Amino acid sequence: MQPRRKPSVTRNLVYGFGVLILLYAGHALYSFQCMQRLSDLARTIHAHPLVVSNAALRASVSIGLIHGDIKDMVLFDDPTSTDSVMRAIDRHETDVFKQLDIVIANILGKPGEQMASEAMDLFRTGIPLKEKVLERIRLGDRDAAIRIIRTEVADHVRRLEDKMATLNHYARDKASGFLEESERIDADLARWSLIFSLTWLVLASTIAFLTIKGSRQNEAALADEKEKLGVTLRSIGDGVIATDEHGAVALMNRVAEQLTGWTEAEALGQPVERVFTIINEYSRENCENPVGKVLASRSVVGLANHTVLVARDGSERAIADSGAPIQAHDGKVIGVVLVFRDQTEDRRYRNRIIESEKKYRLLSDNTVDVIWIMNFDLEFTYVNPAITSITGYTPEEWIGTRLPDHCDEENFNKMATIVANEMAKGEDSRGISFEAVMLKKNGDLLPVEIRGRVIYSEDGQPIRLQGVTRDITRRKAAEADREYQARLLQEMGRLAKIGAWEFDPATGQGSWTEEVARIHDLPPGERTSMERGLGFYEGESREIIQRAVKAAVENGMPYDLEIELVSAKGIRKWVRTIGRPKMEAGRVTHVRGSFQDITERKRFEQRIDHLNRVLRAIRDLNQLVVREKDSESLIRNGCHILVDNRGFASAMIILTDDNDRPRSWARAGLVKASDILNRILEGGKLPHCCEQVRSGVKIVSVTEKEDYCIGCPILEKGRGMHSLAAPLVSDDNYFGCLVVALSGDLPVDDEELNLLEEAAGDIAYALRVLQLDEDHKQSEHERVLLERQLVQAQKMESVGRLAGGVAHDYNNMLSVIIGYTELAMDKTGEDSPLMTDLKEILQAANRSSEITRQLLAFARQQTVAPQVLDLNHIMKSMLNMLRRLIGEDIDLAWNAGPDLWPVKIDPVQVDQILANLCVNARDAIVGVGKVTITTENVHFDEAYCARHTGFIPGAFVQLAVSDDGSGMSRETLDKIFEPFFTTKGLGKGTGLGLATVYGIVKQNNGFINVYSEPEVGTTVKIYLPRHADAHVPAADDPPAKIPTGRGETLLLVEDDPEILKLGCKMLEMSGYSVFPAATPGDALALVTTHAGHIDLLITDVVMPEMNGRDLAGKVNDRCPDVRVLFMSGYPANVIAHQGILEEGFNFIQKPFSRRELAGKVRMILDH
Repeated sequence: MQPRRKPSVTRNLVYGFGVLILLYAGHALYSFQCMQRLSDLARTIHAHPLVVSNAALRASVSIGLIHGDIKDMVLFDDPTSTDSVMRAIDRHETDVFKQLDIVIANILGKPGEQMASEAMDLFRTGIPLKEKVLERIRLGDRDAAIRIIRTEVADHVRRLEDKMATLNHYARDKASGFLEESERIDADLARWSLIFSLTWLVLASTIAFLTIKGSRQNEAALADEKEKLGVTLRSIGDGVIATDEHGAVALMNRVAEQLTGWTEAEALGQPVERVFTIINEYSRENCENPVGKVLASRSVVGLANHTVLVARDGSERAIADSGAPIQAHDGKVIGVVLVFRDQTEDRRYRNRIIESEKKYRLLSDNTVDVIWIMNFDLEFTYVNPAITSITGYTPEEWIGTRLPDHCDEENFNKMATIVANEMAKGEDSRGISFEAVMLKKNGDLLPVEIRGRVIYSEDGQPIRLQGVTRDITRRKAAEADREYQARLLQEMGRLAKIGAWEFDPATGQGSWTEEVARIHDLPPGERTSMERGLGFYEGESREIIQRAVKAAVENGMPYDLEIELVSAKGIRKWVRTIGRPKMEAGRVTHVRGSFQDITERKRFEQRIDHLNRVLRAIRDLNQLVVREKDSESLIRNGCHILVDNRGFASAMIILTDDNDRPRSWARAGLVKASDILNRILEGGKLPHCCEQVRSGVKIVSVTEKEDYCIGCPILEKGRGMHSLAAPLVSDDNYFGCLVVALSGDLPVDDEELNLLEEAAGDIAYALRVLQLDEDHKQSEHERVLLERQLVQAQKMESVGRLAGGVAHDYNNMLSVIIGYTELAMDKTGEDSPLMTDLKEILQAANRSSEITRQLLAFARQQTVAPQVLDLNHIMKSMLNMLRRLIGEDIDLAWNAGPDLWPVKIDPVQVDQILANLCVNARDAIVGVGKVTITTENVHFDEAYCARHTGFIPGAFVQLAVSDDGSGMSRETLDKIFEPFFTTKGLGKGTGLGLATVYGIVKQNNGFINVYSEPEVGTTVKIYLPRHADAHVPAADDPPAKIPTGRGETLLLVEDDPEILKLGCKMLEMSGYSVFPAATPGDALALVTTHAGHIDLLITDVVMPEMNGRDLAGKVNDRCPDVRVLFMSGYPANVIAHQGILEEGFNFIQKPFSRRELAGKVRMILDH
């Protein structure tokens, strides 16, 4: 026989391919680790530095709000708002603690944790400062509180803001470091990928060389091997082993491999006794090998009975055997063929029959499965001992229990249903087999396989249930493990998308492996050619591959390309193709190489690159948020950042107003120059995607653009791209939407949506900060206005105290002057020279009385008797007087509003308002001009008042007086309501006109606004609150002459003797009987001693012993029907609240004339 084939070539090939697989697996593992690290870095940037940065910024904003609230609480002494301010401070403190907890929980590195702890400690040290300020406020020492705020609190806030800024910079530095590390990992991955690829190529070339060499060495022995193989194949029965003339194994068929446990590769060259080991079935001694017998006898030899083949793994099989010599053409025996058959089943069947009775006897007690019998009440009547090892119950404990005792309701229902269905089949039943879960004695779950059947009697009646239960815990675990291994193998197979190809440049014909065909979406075994293979490439990829193939064919240059192809199904795929020319005699005879689908890797690289660019864009956005202070610049630069970083192909930010109409927008990228989009936005409409996000959708992903984006100009430019829209929302404030477009090759997954949501959140947060900053500026402006109003109120309070302090004595003196002047005039003839002097005295006293009244009106201490009025009716009665007041050169126009609402105000105050405003308008006009008076109903809502400082929400009646005079400058407007401020010349004005108007309006819960421009004119608008009662009582006409009495008895009480004397004279001249009293005690004594009836008590309000109201009460106790008239030089809170007369009180203001006193007394007595 010729020398046997050496297995060294095959072994070397196996080793070589093993090394290739290890290299490829190492490359895949390294790439996977790098990608996982990049993903971890991306999640770390999102979950740590950016969260810390945002939390630090929000904490800084809340600290500023706390400081501002404490200052406002100190500056404005408003007890009604103290509680709300304290709640706001507590809410801001809670928010700061919350944000600092977020910083501490998410900040990275020991320095960061130390800074976060220092920030928390520093913030806690500020709480005692707040308590210190509040203590000073409670003690009434606001100056000390202000000093603490300006020194200790301001320094503490500055240090806190510095600490927050340090935390913010630290977090952003951490984020930058993570980005640099991700770029380094990406570079390492590219470098090691190149090294792995070059190593793989060298090893593949070596394996190919060794294969060719080994093939040539074995060509000489191939002829004899073929002859032997032919003879052997002709001799195949069952198992076949062929040997050479020395008894060494030369060939084995598959059946022989299965029976012996040896593979052909392992058995080749081995002595046949080692591979084909046989023993006697009963003596267990080795039998003589038939090969030796055949070689000795040179004839066919059969085995003895009871021969057993011992396989390599020790298993035994009963066999029948025969051996035959292999002879050369010259008759020489060159080998032996052994043919043997497995008779194990035959012998086993015979032995089974013999041993069946014994086995059945031992089965029940020795099986590991539970054998059970159960009656139709589902009660167990028998179980074997295996029940103990499986469930923990002894057979005695189990027998007598029912099936529901050993499983939950779900499994019991399942088993009961199966048994019922099986019983319904009757004698056609073939048994049941199913899996279920039962309960062990300790309560653990026990997965089992149950096999059983219904046992019938000879007459066909069911008598019991009988079966076997097997513990399948290990099998279930093995199945789970096999499923895992199968999934793992399937995943690895999917990852190994690589194949090989070859073509002949001379003929253009080629071939490729099944994997390459699958990559091209072609059936396995599909024939190919060079021209057909190139046809799968388009555009630039086609040009690149053609140049590479041409250089390989003509110049023998290898190539390694990563290009894109279009498969037979029209799917675009990225592939890596490596080509190596084979040279013979100086020319290229073949080009062969590898072909790998790298679509997923390319997409992953694009995805990583895209995410890195988006992260850089978010980093730049965060820097922009800190730097930018204007919303227009913010959205414009934000769009450019999102596009310039090449994170997105286009970006558009649309800001909306309160009515969800676009008010501002910015664009970059594909949609930057779109006139159609401009017209849509300028028309007040939003793109459909923005309307969707406003309706509550978190992020809109536009996929079916033809159905979703009808009429949108982005549609044509954005084909093949993904469009995403995200709302700009911060603290439940909606600012607009962000719309971006990215390449259609990139997946839109949760990570992409989260990054877009984060970018939108950063922009929205910046807009919110800008809004808060604008609100803070507005609040600062309002605070300045409130400070001015406070100063004005203090001035008014000072003047009010002055007016109230002197009014009583001053009005008492004026009362004496006016009264005695009128009495003197009654006694003097009209043609007397003394009459002129008396009139001048009376006129001067009346002017003095008017100045006092204006002072009291300005200080809101004028006692008034409000009535429900229609301002239009008042205007009709005053027009003639006002025209005489302003003169003939000035035109007076009145525009009466229709259906004017009623107001509640003293008519005298309306006269004062109109008179003062018309006089000011007259004085502002040089020469001819026009004054216009307008009335109308107006209503202001909360939104309007929020945008217009000084306005109050509600329904009002507007009284406006306009002139076309010289107007006023801003400096003058700031002072017009100050008492005694006037722009008129010396002796032409008191400076109390507009101050009086201001006081009257405020006293009646209204407000006033003045609009003026130099050389244009002035408009004063007064807003009086609408009165709920629509009924307006008719006005009483003043009496034509001084009313007289009818002899009624009056009691006059006045602590000023001159006024007491004068009052008695006035009343007695009017026909009344008067009892004077200088003190409340004298008055009470007169009431007690006077036997007759007292019709009217006239009393001063402020007196030494008791006030007028208390006196009236005591007099009323003695004279229940007595009526009362109060008089005073200034109001007293005993009868008036904030200057407004209480219901049921009659009052006359000092100084008064005889006509006014007589008219008031007559009116009281007649009603």
